[in-house]
Amino acid sequence: MSNKNNAKVLIEQIRETYELTGRNLECDICELAQVAAFEKRNSGKEFTFSEHLQGVILAQLSNQRVWRGISRNLNNGNIQKIFCNFDSKKLKQKESQSIVNELKKIQCGNRRINQQMKVLSENIVKLESIATQSGSLDKFVSHSNPSDVAQCISVARSNFKLKEMGFTLATEYLKNVGISVAKPDTHIRRILSNERLNYFDRIPDEQQAVDAMKKLAKEADISEVYLDNVLWLFCAKDYGNICSAKQPKCDGCAIKMCVKNSKI
Repeated sequence: MSNKNNAKVLIEQIRETYELTGRNLECDICELAQVAAFEKRNSGKEFTFSEHLQGVILAQLSNQRVWRGISRNLNNGNIQKIFCNFDSKKLKQKESQSIVNELKKIQCGNRRINQQMKVLSENIVKLESIATQSGSLDKFVSHSNPSDVAQCISVARSNFKLKEMGFTLATEYLKNVGISVAKPDTHIRRILSNERLNYFDRIPDEQQAVDAMKKLAKEADISEVYLDNVLWLFCAKDYGNICSAKQPKCDGCAIKMCVKNSKI
């Protein structure tokens, strides 16, 4: 990873470009609620089992789809209703196909939704087991560095493995319960690569992206989750949609260090 670019300058250039879209970056960060969760944890909040269950489910719902539809149905309470307000006892008794049908009705499904809901009860039982072994889920997610925790719940050989939860979705779950870590999804990995900001000479793997984001956040004197939200919103459809995969809006982008801008 190159050290040639100033992380604080990068954030300011992203902010400048984002505002030109007519959207407010800070408002969109508030909508995601992950920075707020981090701030609550820093202030001493302990997240309940129900909040952890919500964090896991929302991470899975985010899989390979735009987020805005999920956000809209969180704001109006549809998601909470479908998942019994994340009451684990009630949710274990609900038929998985019923959940799938209700989610599809409000257009909140994804490619793995059937598989995700089939294993929901098993995952709840696993979360209950983890909570018993660790004292609470909060103690479990904060017992080690976020990457190691994400590995624990995503690697097949782990005793803590949650089904339908890979490393990337595991980091999303951790962000949902106030842990400051970057989610190394396609947007983040692409923007860090030689195709855009040129911090790597290729598309970085998941762990490389997480490590790079940790370093950049430290340089910019911001939390990893804040940096994650800024870069993700900059790329994501229905939000900034500036640094997208196929048609990036380079003409109006203020990021001078991007390899695409250097060719304009």
